[in-house]
Amino acid sequence: MKKILNIITVVVVITVLIVLFLKFQNIKKKEILNKALRNFRENDNTMILLILGQSNAANYTEKRYTTDKNIVTFFGNELKQAKDPLPGASGSKGSIWIPFSERIIEESAIERVLIICIAEGSSTVFDWSAKGKYNHKLVNTLQQLQAHKIMPTHILWQQGEQDNALQTKRENYKSSFNEILQTLRRYVIDAPVFLSLTSYNPIAKNRINNEIREAQKQLVQNNNNVYLGPDTDIYSGKEFRYDGIHFSNKAVLNIADNWKETLLNYTQKNQKNSILK
Repeated sequence: MKKILNIITVVVVITVLIVLFLKFQNIKKKEILNKALRNFRENDNTMILLILGQSNAANYTEKRYTTDKNIVTFFGNELKQAKDPLPGASGSKGSIWIPFSERIIEESAIERVLIICIAEGSSTVFDWSAKGKYNHKLVNTLQQLQAHKIMPTHILWQQGEQDNALQTKRENYKSSFNEILQTLRRYVIDAPVFLSLTSYNPIAKNRINNEIREAQKQLVQNNNNVYLGPDTDIYSGKEFRYDGIHFSNKAVLNIADNWKETLLNYTQKNQKNSILK
């Protein structure tokens, strides 16, 4: 009996030590993360991107990119040097956002870029709205950023292909996006939101959907601090879509330039409050 009690005591002590060790490791991990994130919170020459949308905003483009510039990703409480596929977004291929970030660093006063990309392939605008299946992902991401005192400086929305296939009506698209905007504004009050003109879908009734495009334009016209992004529909030829719908590397480089120009043009018009000056 005494031998059994001794064994139990040893097991309990070992268990307690393991728990304490893991707790210590978690504390150290949080301290390291907070120290790294402090550079983004306290540096004026930092761009913090929150990216939403569907596959062409996620990891479905033709070529994977890596970078040696000061470009990092944040998702799931992990900060990593940026490389495709970007954590947080669906897909296993490449994305627009490393080429875009490199161009921003090269052509503006920005010294570092933090990418938070949570785009999901085949998602509709409704999927991100209040009752949509990805609303929880958006809210959880915003709450996580808020907990770390990390606020996006720019919010990019690139989506519309799936709504084209479903023939979403203009007013329905606008209503869903306005719900997304309300969610964003509960956490990120000041950051400008940019909407690309995006609808091209080769299997839709109309490959380019003017109903979706008009909805996107009207959302820009009818909301404060919401701006028009690039027109991705102009890249609809075979050389721009390696599988018919997702961006080829040629399209990625063009659209990265277009997003860069969008943000730099915004900067010129809002020089006093911009971090890109």
